[in-house]
Formats: sequence, C-alpha cells, structure tokens
Amino acid sequence: MGEGINWAYSNEDGQFILPKGRFRGPNAPPQVPVTFRADGFRPVTRVAESEDAVLDVQLELNLASDWIISQCEKSAGNRTIGSEMRFTLPPKTVPPESYHDIDYGGDFVTTKIDGKTFSMRTMSGAMCCGGRPLPSRYLNSRNIVERAWTLKANGRVFDGMDSRGIAADGTLWRWVGPLLGEQAEYQDANEQAAKFFDSILDTMCIAPKF
Repeated sequence: MGEGINWAYSNEDGQFILPKGRFRGPNAPPQVPVTFRADGFRPVTRVAESEDAVLDVQLELNLASDWIISQCEKSAGNRTIGSEMRFTLPPKTVPPESYHDIDYGGDFVTTKIDGKTFSMRTMSGAMCCGGRPLPSRYLNSRNIVERAWTLKANGRVFDGMDSRGIAADGTLWRWVGPLLGEQAEYQDANEQAAKFFDSILDTMCIAPKF
C-alpha cells in the first residue's frame, strides 16, 4: 500500500503495479512510502523516490517477530482505553482526556517528566487511520522497526502493524493499528516517556464488537 487509497495485490509471481496515489497534495514530496505485507511475513516499508519508481522487496519469514494478541477478558476493575484495541492504564495514570469529531474519536493519555508534558493518543472511527504511521515518519526517521500482530476471534481475523522509530531530532515514536478503523500512537517522546507509553501499548488486547 502507498499513500491514500492506492492498495494493490501482487500476482502469483509477486509482481505488482501500485496505482497512482490519491489525495496527494500539490506540495507533497516526490518520495512515496510503500508498505508490503503478507501473511506469516514481517511487514516492511520502503520509500520510493517517485511515483514511477520500481521497488524490489524480499519479505522476511520470521514468525518470531509476530505479536500474538489475546482477546480481552471482562474485568470491571481495569482502567482501559480504546475501541476494539484495548489498553490498560497503570493505576496512577492521569485520567485520559476524551475527544470526538464527526468521523472519529479517542483518548489522550499524558505524562509529565521533568516539567515537560508528553502525550499518546488513541483514535477510532469507520474511516479512521491509514494502516501505518504517517509517511513523514518514514521520510524523517531512522532505526525503524516493524512487526505484525494478529488475533483470530469470533470468526474474524484481526491483524495490524506495530511500528516504531527514532525521529531526526532524536525523539521516539510508536504507532500500533490495523489496516483500517483504529490506531494508537505517540511521538516526540524522550526515553522515559516512551517507556511509560510502551508499558500501556504492550497491554493491548482485542475486544471484538461483533
């Protein structure tokens, strides 16, 4: 998948042609991040230098990198946030701040370290999210690590990506979400804030709505 609504499936020989990106603004950079996914393989993102570039990618078969997610247990005592992706908050976490728009909503979780406030947000909605971090993350980051996550429940297959990296200014970011409908992310975090937010993201379980 590239930017906007331009997904494609390869043929049996792995060859593909990605449609021209939609919703690319007139000032968008020529580089286009392209993410490759296949069941049982580690997802990988590469940056094409232009929309006409050719990309040859070999996916890594590495099931050990998969994140096997569990189905949420019903527990009234846990403080959780999220929609189908649920995250448990530590006991002393500042109460999250909810937000809503016409198409999506979610929660902001904050932590204050050395007088500076850091935040993480969840977001969900029918047309929410693009299945991976914003393209700028890939264009302006180093040490990017990606892995898949999956769960089979109620006759459905839930799967998505867990991506993290170091921005050009040295701050840390992480993004977790499925192909469509929900995500959780933080950015501009120092090591201590990232560790705190990771302790929340790593509690993820799935609470199927149907």
